[in-house]
Order: sequence, then C-alpha cells, then structure tokens
Amino acid sequence: MRPDKGVFKRKGSDVWQHRIYIPRDLQCLYGGKDALPARSLRTKNLTEANRLARLRLADFEQEFTAKRQASLRVPSEHLSAKRTLLPDTIERLAASHHVKIIEGDFVLRGATLDKASADPEAFWGGKILPRPVDWRTFRGQPYSYWDYLCENVETPIEVGVAYVLHEQRKSRLASVKDALRLGKVAVLSDEANALLAPYDHNEEARLKLIRRLMEAEISALGSIIEAEAPHFPSLISEPDGGAENPLLSAAAAPWIDEKKSLDLTGRRIEDCEAAVALFVEVIGDKPMADYTKGDVREFKKTLRSLPANRTKIRETRDLNARAAAKEAQRLGLAPMSVKTANNKYIATLYNLFEYAIGSYDKVNRNPFANATLPTRSNPREEWDSFSLDALRIIFNAPLYRGCRSARHWLESGPIVPRESARFWLPLILLYTGARVNEACKLRVIDIREQDGIPFFNIEWEEDDEDAGIAGRVKNIASERKVPIHENLISFGFLDFVAKAQESGHERLFSELKPNRHGKLYNTISQRFSDTFLPRLGVKTDKTSLKSFRHNFVDAATNSRIPDEIIRALKGDTRPGTLARYGDGKTELEILAEHMMKLQFKGLDLAHLVTRDRSKLV
Repeated sequence: MRPDKGVFKRKGSDVWQHRIYIPRDLQCLYGGKDALPARSLRTKNLTEANRLARLRLADFEQEFTAKRQASLRVPSEHLSAKRTLLPDTIERLAASHHVKIIEGDFVLRGATLDKASADPEAFWGGKILPRPVDWRTFRGQPYSYWDYLCENVETPIEVGVAYVLHEQRKSRLASVKDALRLGKVAVLSDEANALLAPYDHNEEARLKLIRRLMEAEISALGSIIEAEAPHFPSLISEPDGGAENPLLSAAAAPWIDEKKSLDLTGRRIEDCEAAVALFVEVIGDKPMADYTKGDVREFKKTLRSLPANRTKIRETRDLNARAAAKEAQRLGLAPMSVKTANNKYIATLYNLFEYAIGSYDKVNRNPFANATLPTRSNPREEWDSFSLDALRIIFNAPLYRGCRSARHWLESGPIVPRESARFWLPLILLYTGARVNEACKLRVIDIREQDGIPFFNIEWEEDDEDAGIAGRVKNIASERKVPIHENLISFGFLDFVAKAQESGHERLFSELKPNRHGKLYNTISQRFSDTFLPRLGVKTDKTSLKSFRHNFVDAATNSRIPDEIIRALKGDTRPGTLARYGDGKTELEILAEHMMKLQFKGLDLAHLVTRDRSKLV
C-alpha cells in the first residue's frame, strides 16, 4: 500500500506525519504558502495513517470551501457562478469520495445490524440484505458458506451481518476494478456529474475525475476489507493439523509475505494469491500434509477445461471452478493455455509446498512434484518472426511513409510522426532484440555514450516515486548495454532523444501510461496487434510486437554474429556452468563491433533516413 498524498515519515521516525497542501486559488489567503505545517498522525500503521489523513483532509476541505465563499465579495446571485476545475480540485473530490465510502460503510453496518437484530427472521430470509452469491468448494464438493451460517442455529446475528457486508464489499471491489481496467465510466458517472455541477469542465476532466473516483473507491474498499474482515466460524468438520501441519490457507499467508519481501511485482503476487484461491476452491482447504497426488490429479483435470477468464464469461462467471470447467467443456469454450496452467498454477503451488516442507515439521512431501501438464509446444514456436514481405509492408505503411497525424497514423498524409512511440518502438525492437516493456520504459538518461559509442542502458531502476511504473528487468543478465545500430542513428533517433531531453521528459515515450501492474506496453501492444497489423493484412496468430525480437535473432544469426554475443545483446543468461563465473558482461566495444554486422537482407529502409544527424550530448 502506498502512502496518500501528504503522508510521510520524518527521518529517523516510525510515526506517520501528514501535510495539507493549500489549493492554488487560496494560497494568497495563507501568506503565499503552498502547504500547512505537518502534523503527527500518531500511528505507525500505514492503513490507519491513510484513513486519518483522509479524515483530516475532509475537515480542511470544509475550511477551504468557507474561505472561498468568504472571499467572494459579489452579490449572492453570483455565488452560483461556475468555478474553474483545477487538478487539485479533482484530487480533493477523490479524497472526499474515499472518506465518503469509509464513513458510509460504517453507517451501513450499524443500520443493518439494528434492522437485523429487530427482525432476525427477515434477515436470515434475505429480506434485509440480498443473499450473497458465494458458492465455493469444501473437500471437493460445492457448498455455500451463507447456507452454513443460516443452518447453524448458533450463528450470532452480527456474524451473519458482517459476512453479507463482507461479500458485498468484495463484489463491489471486483466490479469497480474491472470497470477501471476496461474504461467503463458508467459505474461512477452519476456521482461524477453531481460533483462537477459547480464547475466549468470538459469531457476530458470528467473522465479524469471518474478515474480518480474509481481509484479512491478501490483504495477505500480495499482498506476496509483488509482492516475489518471478520473472522468467521470455520466448518465443524474442518480438520486442523496443528502448528506444524497448518491449513493451506494459513501456510500461504507467510509464504506470500516472503514473496513480497523479495520485491516481486504486484502481478506476480496476485498470481500467487490466485493459484492458492483456485486450489482451495477446487480441492478444499486442508492441512498441508494431507494433500495427495489424487488431489493434484483432480486439480489438473479442472485446469484442462477451465477458461482463462471464466469470471468474465457470461456462461461461467457465476459458477464455482468445477462447475465452470464442466460448462466450458460442454459449450466448447477454449481452456486456459497449458503454459498458463503450468506456470501460473502448478509451478506456483509446487513452490508453496516446497516452502511448507522447509518450514513445518509434519510437511515432508510435495504432491505437485513432476505434476506439470505435458505439452508438445516449442518455446521457439510461441511467436513467429515477421516475414520479409510483412516487414516491408509494416515499414512502408502511412506511419513511416506519411500519415494524417500521430493520432491518425493509419491514414495517408504529409506527416511522419518521428516523435511518437508508434514510430520508434518497432524500429528499436527490430534493431536491439529488446523485450517490449524494456523498450517502452526507456528513460532519456538511458541513452548514453561511452568511448564514442552511443548505447541503450537497460537496467533495473527504482520505481517508488515514478507513477507506479514497474522498473525491474527480467533477471540479472537483462541488465546490459546495447549499442545503438547505425541505421537507427541515420533514421534520426538521437535527434528524437535530444528533443525529448529539451522538453524535460523523463521517459523517452512520455505518452505511454502504466497499467495497474506498472507495465507501459499494454495499450500500444494491443493497438499494434489488433489494429495496425490487421489493417495492413499481415496479422497472424503468432505475430505481435514480440515478433521483432525473433527477427533480430534471425538477422543476427544470418549476419554471422556469435551466439554468445546475441545472448548478451538480448539479455539472456549464459548457458551451463558459465553463468556461475565472472560478471557475465561483454565489453561495449566488442558488442558494438558485432552490432555493425547486423543486416536485414532484402529490407530497404532508405526512406527513413534523415539529413539531420544529431550528436548525443
């Protein structure tokens, strides 16, 4: 969890502080200051600090509103005049929405408990709150935990209320996350329109506010679920293996914490959590030592039929995993790929059991050993290189010959958008063999020069302060220097870098925005594969931006560049025992010498050469 704006720690202190930033239009009323003195929140817990900061911000929002009204020395009929919508205003509205969600949840809990206590029969009958859709799996059989609570006459009314509200929060959180990811603005459109009524605004500002409201609601619901999730009574027949043979769900928690300490990406942590959740859903939550090879066989049987996105498919989204797998098989829906099943689920659970073997005395075997699903696929066949004809068509498209604009890059026109990521990304990938996200996240300072050799400096970078951009590379070998090919220089690449530097951009491709996992390539990669290639008539099932990496290897091999140099340029680990010795780095001069040999025979890109040849500063 990240600290909210203004939440920080002083050097040498573990207690969180909060600083209120004064809106620009009111700074003159505070002696020209842009912020008020920081105040201690008197807590070391970040979740609690964020909650207190939002409450404090809401109080100051009222103060700011009062000062605005007091400063308006105009007749009352003008007090309703529309105000300018500033970026700070959007942030304040989002913060207020966050507080509204938290306070509203508190009020709802109290009101619901009062109603349920007054009429328990109506509550257990689903007349006060809707029945939760919570079909799960216990010991391989589908069941509803809500039914269990209803049938158990000893279940306290407050436990039932807490459970239903807990399920409602989780459902709302999932729907808002999906809406944010898919850009569905209707989910908070009415709230945004009401908040925007006093302001002059355009559609861009409205969409930005909706996005910030979604993010605020996701943060609020997440903090409520994390901090106030109740502990529900376990099933009577649930086995307990003791401290040295914990339930899988209990062992998974410290295992995931250990993963987080390794600074894995948020997406990888989510994959670990998803693998555990699916296994428990299919097989049940049992002591770690009680799982058998038969359980793994049953799990694999489900994986073979389960669609990759079953919660987004109308026919399967409301079914438990086993039922969804059977329904998908009946309807002929495509199952998840073998690669996904092996890497995301089986390998992850194998790792969890290995952790348990090393952590608990009674867990001494791994049922997922040698359990990977068989496949005939060759990693080399996952993606194809572009054919020579396809490369010719791609680099003679309007984007490279002349288009209407950087936005209308598929239509012929007078402009070659040499300051666009769409123009440079395919060329960089073709002439470096870089991974797509490595190229997308290049910073201006990553274009360097050493002994007269310009090069790409591809490395891991700190990402805490960089708008959520994931800064890691795949592995240690991926940190490397890649000489800039002379063709890229002739196309004006260094001139593009110089302009980005003059403009004050940190990122080379400043127009790319990160997704929720900090990856910059999603949108541009999708448009390349789903729009650009099909419009040119060169799209196949195995071609995408990743194909340029294959083209690079093919061209390097045909240019008689040694395999070890190709691996060094691509950022691959050394084979065998060589990986244990030395620093694994090849001198830049040697790499540049071989890079000069790289040719794409039959591909004429002379129309991309510019007369202006800038020098790297």
